[in-house]
Amino acid sequence: MNTTNESQQFGIEDYQLNHAVMRRVWAVYFVRSALHPEAVKFFVFAACCGTAFFMVSVANVISNVSHLSNILDGAFYIYGAFLNTSIVVEATIVIALGAGAWLAYDATRNLGGAIYHMTRQHA
Repeated sequence: MNTTNESQQFGIEDYQLNHAVMRRVWAVYFVRSALHPEAVKFFVFAACCGTAFFMVSVANVISNVSHLSNILDGAFYIYGAFLNTSIVVEATIVIALGAGAWLAYDATRNLGGAIYHMTRQHA
């Protein structure tokens, strides 16, 4: 019986088993974190913003708006520019605005709840 060789082999197998189990734990943690509702909203918002910035020359839009004399003219310009783009850009912008508004709503709701609980604990 060679106990030294068996213990070394068991140690390696134990390490490999531990490593495999921890990889699965981290994979489950990552999937749960990535599928969290706020994370999904953020990913949708970021993807839509990235797509919009890729498809629209934001520098030119800002440059053209800055030459207008008042806010109402700027609003009409943005509205006209929005209507004269492709349906893909319009949908991307609408989805980004919706996801951004939803994220802002969730953030203010969560912040309001946290402030409420903090004030209740100190009262």
